[in-house]
Order: sequence, then structure tokens, then C-alpha cells
Amino acid sequence: MKNDKQNILLAGMSDKKIVQWDINTGQITQEYDQHLGAVNTITFVDNNRRFVTSSDDKSLRVWEFCTRERFQLNKKKRFAGHVVAGYACQVNFSPDGRFVMSGDGEGRCWFWDWKSCKVFRTLKCHESVCIGAEWHPLEQSKVATCGWDGLIKYEAHLNRSVAARYLIQNIT
Repeated sequence: MKNDKQNILLAGMSDKKIVQWDINTGQITQEYDQHLGAVNTITFVDNNRRFVTSSDDKSLRVWEFCTRERFQLNKKKRFAGHVVAGYACQVNFSPDGRFVMSGDGEGRCWFWDWKSCKVFRTLKCHESVCIGAEWHPLEQSKVATCGWDGLIKYEAHLNRSVAARYLIQNIT
């Protein structure tokens, strides 16, 4: 986290909560229960001004720090549709900030438009869980995905007419 938040620890919980601790005092300073299922991941973005949580409720929610110590739900930013129940599928953002991406439990990679929160596209990448996805830092039409099928794939995904797939490595 940024220097002004180094005393904050956040945890996603199986009881649908996000809990914030002050690690200097060991005290819980904030709890939120806006998800309808277990919270699987927390991903920090925008120089730690925001974070995104994924949940078994098939949604991603965006939170913003409203003060140095407190955060609040951005009710306008909810990304839904993917199946992540029980999996900590990575959430990621395009380098230009226009798209949000996450894998799911059915081997797909989901792409949402950041402004509209609507699904831009889905891509079947793996035979089982797509646990991680990382954007190419310079070529924004390409991502690397990894799955529980033991494969890492390099995908050219945003051009709707061409979805080229390249197998990088079989790690099984």
C-alpha cells in the first residue's frame, strides 16, 4: 500500500465481509458486508486509491478510500457474470484503465468495460479454472492466462474478428 496506508491490513473473509485492521494497534477499524458470498480476492489499483474484490456471488466490486483510514463501496462499479465460487481468480486492469479482466471457474476470461461495467467479451481459455490473467504492458490486445489445466496461454483477445491463441508452456 501507499506510504500513508502502511498500517492498514485488509482481508476478504468467507463470511462475506471485508475486514480492515490497523496493524499498529491490532484493532479492527472497519468491516463491510456488501458481497453475498465469500470474498475471494482483493486487488489494489490506481496507486492504492481503490481496490477491487471478487466474491462467490459472481461479482467484482470496487472500493475507494474516502479518507486516509477508511474505504467505501463505489455503488456505480459492479462487474457481474463470471463464476468464481471457491476460487481466488485474479482480477486485473488493462494498462490504459479501460478494461477489467478476471478468470473464472469454467476456464473463461471475462473482460468488462470500466466505464459502463458491461461485459465486453468472454474468451474460453482453459478446460478448467482460469486462475490468473495478466495484460501485456505494451500490446493491450494481448493477455497471458494460466489455468488449473497446467497451461499458460498467450491470447490476442480484444480484436473480435481474431482470437489467436499461443501455448506458451505446459507445466504439468
